[in-house]
Amino acid sequence: KFTNNNWYRLQLYFATNDANDNYRWDVMASTSVIPYNTASFDGTNSYVSYTINGGGAWTDATSWDVPYRFTLDTVKPTSTLVAPTNTGTYTSLAAITGTTVDDYAMSHSTLTNQKVQVRVYSSGRLQYWSGSTWTDTSVYRDAARAGSGTTISWSYPTGADVIPNWTTGNKNDSTYIINVQATDWANNLESPSSTITMYFDNQFPSSQIVSPTNNTYRNALPMVTGTASDNINLTMVKTKILQTVDTKYWNGLWDTTEAWLVCATGASGYTTWSKNTDSVSLTNGNTYVVFSRAEDDVPNQETPGIGKTFIYDNINPTAAMVSPVNDQKLSSLSYVTGTAVDGLAGVSNVKITIKRDADTKYWNGAGQWTATETWLNGTGTTSWSYGDASLWASGNWYLINAQATDNATNRETPGVSISFLFDNSSPSSIISDPQNNSKLSALSMISGT
Repeated sequence: KFTNNNWYRLQLYFATNDANDNYRWDVMASTSVIPYNTASFDGTNSYVSYTINGGGAWTDATSWDVPYRFTLDTVKPTSTLVAPTNTGTYTSLAAITGTTVDDYAMSHSTLTNQKVQVRVYSSGRLQYWSGSTWTDTSVYRDAARAGSGTTISWSYPTGADVIPNWTTGNKNDSTYIINVQATDWANNLESPSSTITMYFDNQFPSSQIVSPTNNTYRNALPMVTGTASDNINLTMVKTKILQTVDTKYWNGLWDTTEAWLVCATGASGYTTWSKNTDSVSLTNGNTYVVFSRAEDDVPNQETPGIGKTFIYDNINPTAAMVSPVNDQKLSSLSYVTGTAVDGLAGVSNVKITIKRDADTKYWNGAGQWTATETWLNGTGTTSWSYGDASLWASGNWYLINAQATDNATNRETPGVSISFLFDNSSPSSIISDPQNNSKLSALSMISGT
């Protein structure tokens, strides 16, 4: 017959016309919290009074002794964690804090059974925090309560307890489950307990630039690419491009304000990343430095490294033939030779093509003449040569072209080929007059073919 949140008074009443002792009950008109000092209740308070009879009904009470007051409270308290938050990731956490709400005050001065307790579980260790160390035994630890009324705040640790020694590793090692249980003055235990999952991560992500490579020459920068890693979860990778000659950064134009550009993710998130930089305006001969910086969801932000440096070079090298020279006629040719120059990155290699004029076929370097033009690798750079004496056939004209490539991959546009005649067949002659072993009295002319 008791209803929640009403106040009741209990007294032992002796009636002369009743052989049995009867319990008397009083329902107070006010449901507000009243002090527990029962001596202050002298029977003159104007509360609506009833007594319970054997049939379970409430009936009017006629007289009172000093009562013992109590209330029926079946409502369980509820707790909310303020810090850490559910699924939040932290680099440091000095206290676990929150609030608890109950229909009666959670900080009554004379009741010691009220409490808020915290349990911390480490998924990596598979253990619970005991207040000073990790243990296999599930244990709740008392939190310090503050404030008054139906909503209070609390924090852990308190007393001799210390905050758990949070550690990090992979996602499982960095995962902690925190439960909070409150008990109110009627010994109602919060159930289910308030639970959150948090991550502790004081490890910083890292990123690496794959392209451009360091200390190189480039004739273009279509894309900056790289990789990144984090022990839990990468959320972003950014890149910046520095022009060293004037300490300016690219943000769509060159500006003195540092600018970090957001990169695109690869197929597996930011473990591979890229940034389209085809629109970056580069100047021949200038030096540029590309940096990268990764972030995780804490967010922990990587401290950028020294970056990758390159020099922009978009000028082609040039190659020249030394031997043979144009229109030369040769009876032997062991090597085709020449020179090459480049003004900045330096010559990387020189290649040549050899074309037989009679049938317009090209030497493929493997003992065959084919219809497909083949560029043959020369030996050397600024001075170069190509040797294959077996390919020349007497009586044929040949056309040779050379092409140089520099260390920024600038490739020369081939010019006009030089041509030469290869002839290693000796001439022959026959004397027609005089004839062999003839006897002559005169010889005015010697003739032949």
